Amino acid sequence: MKILVLNPKWKPLAKVRELARNVPGLYMMAFDKPVKYDKGISRVIYIGSSTRIRERLRQHYNNMKSHFIGYVTEGDMEKVFSCFFEVEVESQEEVLTIEQMAFEEFVKKFGVMPIGNWVPGATDLIEEMLLDEQTEETKSYVEHVEDNSGEYALTFDEIAEKYDLEYQRDEWSPRIMFYPKGTFTKWEERKKEREIEKLTKITMLHIICWNKDKVLSVLKIAMGLNEDKTKKLKATRRFLSDTSEVSNPHTWGEVAIVLARYLTGTWFPENRTFVEIKHKGELLGKAIIKKSGFYGSDIANFPQRNSPRPSWQGVTLREKDFKERLERIFRNALADCMINRTV
Repeated sequence: MKILVLNPKWKPLAKVRELARNVPGLYMMAFDKPVKYDKGISRVIYIGSSTRIRERLRQHYNNMKSHFIGYVTEGDMEKVFSCFFEVEVESQEEVLTIEQMAFEEFVKKFGVMPIGNWVPGATDLIEEMLLDEQTEETKSYVEHVEDNSGEYALTFDEIAEKYDLEYQRDEWSPRIMFYPKGTFTKWEERKKEREIEKLTKITMLHIICWNKDKVLSVLKIAMGLNEDKTKKLKATRRFLSDTSEVSNPHTWGEVAIVLARYLTGTWFPENRTFVEIKHKGELLGKAIIKKSGFYGSDIANFPQRNSPRPSWQGVTLREKDFKERLERIFRNALADCMINRTV
């Protein structure tokens, strides 16, 4: 069994990038202080590999400001340390295999991945061993040896506080992810926005579930609107409502897309058309209809906009049958609407 023992000798990255040769190898990076991981203390915060170490370290040095290591050091490269280990291999796959074994050994010893390997810009962990067919006699083994006993080590909480960051632990794998403070709050806010957007968006998967009475009711509301011809827009047709309210359970997004279908004469027109519905300058709903598809969006804040709507799931139709069904639903309702208007 081949054993590769890693005993880091740290030097500033600026110096290491010049000392390294353009040969295959493994490299590591560190802060000015070691880090207290779940099972021990280590200076290692990033593990990487390359078939040309010097070139890769220079790339890191030049692009460090956009990486986790860069923003915790505020772009000061004097605070970034590194070390490297040349390895004798014949292919890039062998280099990646050694990197994978270094990751596995680190996780085995310290409980989690190096904190710099699971953030934006970091190298992805190779999920599977590339040399599974090796026998135990020929398989390499990486051992990480580092003595940090007696040195004060930064905890994850201290790193987050010191560098104005926040971190997240992955419960399904040994990952630690650091981001600028406020990132998770923004993610939660955006997640809620997307949930609302999903509820307020009307697509063909919703409309194909409608019955004739639903289409007829929405169509009557649409045909009762007046077009605003004071402002001519190239591809947008704007309609005005006497009220901001719409009868429950309908929404202005539904009205807008049905109105768009009525105006264009087809669900899939050659020319793209936008439809807006407003009341005293307030946008209530909008829709876009084009050759590749269509959707409507509800803007007005009524309770029904936050209620899930039936959508076409689980059943597959040929494209032709799908379009014919959409057209049949609309034409049947339109015929009844025209009869009612003439009676």
